[in-house]
Amino acid sequence: MFKIINHIQHEFYTSYSIIYKGKTYTCNYNGGIPKLDGIRLSERLYCELSDIIEEYFLDVICKK
Repeated sequence: MFKIINHIQHEFYTSYSIIYKGKTYTCNYNGGIPKLDGIRLSERLYCELSDIIEEYFLDVICKK
């Protein structure tokens, strides 16, 4: 449902470009509850997005 297409690391957070339902959104994430710009997500979707971000972080960012 969510697909991370790229990321930019900043000093205190990471900005992710995420495709959700065919549109690209930005998620500025530094831990806690992930949010997509202008979109309300259910608790289940927050958890799913959090898991996807964590997997991406471990598989892509940490392997650099």
